[in-house]
Amino acid sequence: MSTYFTTRAAASLGALAVILVQGPAHAGFLDGVREAIRGAGEAGRVYEQHREGERRQEVHEASMEERQQAIELQAERERTANAIALQEAEQRREMWNAMTPEQRRAYMEEQERLAAQEQEAAMLFTGMIAAAVIEGMTRPSCVVGRNQWGDYVEVC
Repeated sequence: MSTYFTTRAAASLGALAVILVQGPAHAGFLDGVREAIRGAGEAGRVYEQHREGERRQEVHEASMEERQQAIELQAERERTANAIALQEAEQRREMWNAMTPEQRRAYMEEQERLAAQEQEAAMLFTGMIAAAVIEGMTRPSCVVGRNQWGDYVEVC
C-alpha cells in the first residue's frame, strides 16, 4: 500500500479511536463514527482503484509484449520465406544457364503445357462446382471430380 493510502486509512482509524475514547457523551459521536467509516471506506476504494489501474497496466504491458513477439515471429517467417524464394530462384537461374537452346525451348513448351493443364483443371473444377450448385438448387446431390492437382474431390 502506498504512503498516501496508509496515511489516509490511519487518519480515519485514528479519528474513530478518538471518538471511541471520548465516549458517547461527546457531541456528534455518531457523525464522527460515520465520517471515520466513510473515510476508511473511501481510502479503500481509492486504493482498489489504484490497484485496478496497476493490473490494467500489467495486462496492457503483457499484451504489448505478446504483440511484439508475434510481430518478430512474423518477420522471421517472412525472412525465411524470402531466403527460400531467393535460393529457389538462384537454382532455376543456374539450371536455365546450364541448358542448351533446344533444352530451353523444350522446357518452356513443357511449362506452357503444364500451365494450360492447370488452367483447364481449374476451369473444370469451377464448372463442377457451378453444376453442383445449380443441381443442388433442384435436389441435393454430390459431384465427384478432380481438382487442378489431380486429387479426387467431392462437392456436395
